[in-house]
Amino acid sequence: MNNNESEFIPYIFPTSVVDSLSNKIQKNDKNIFFLLVVKTDTFSIYVEHFVINNSYQNWIRYTNRKIYIDGSFYPLIFELDEIFGTTTSVPEFLKNAKYETYPLINKTALILHGYHIDFDRSGKILNP
Repeated sequence: MNNNESEFIPYIFPTSVVDSLSNKIQKNDKNIFFLLVVKTDTFSIYVEHFVINNSYQNWIRYTNRKIYIDGSFYPLIFELDEIFGTTTSVPEFLKNAKYETYPLINKTALILHGYHIDFDRSGKILNP
């Protein structure tokens, strides 16, 4: 994962959310990522484990968004990545674009099994 400080956007969530997430992850576990779902007035954030060779690994490996928890940065992807993103690598995508050949666009959807928090803009946790 690319953790060069000048190459990503750090995201800071409300203290209540960070504290709750911090209690659910193991320190220095670099095999996790977070998925943020934006709703009308609320948000959900999921803690998921990164599995190598899954179709979404490019999203996680190359995201320029990182969530800051307990002194570490972790990959952050958005639900919109599932809707508009492709799991095709950039070189493959550019090669196809150059020749205007667009074979099957690789799409994926995540099945979420991990811990999640629903919260509002103020940081109020909405689920127990």
